[in-house]
Amino acid sequence: MNLEQSTQHSYDDVVSALNDAADGIRDGLDLSDRDSDLINLMVNVAAATLKQPGISLDEAIRKEYELDPEEVRGWWDW
Repeated sequence: MNLEQSTQHSYDDVVSALNDAADGIRDGLDLSDRDSDLINLMVNVAAATLKQPGISLDEAIRKEYELDPEEVRGWWDW
């Protein structure tokens, strides 16, 4: 995927790029599981937002994780 050649990308292209970026961050840094989970949350919420702009964090968590948002927040003691 080369952004200089195209300005339109499929959902799958964007999510793949987000996951590649997340992998690069995890590979380049010595992250705890908690930090890795937070990066995954960002990728998943971004993916949900691509499908449904304006989606709330709680709605995105329900769609992407199929868990109660409070349970997911509990991973970080929020």
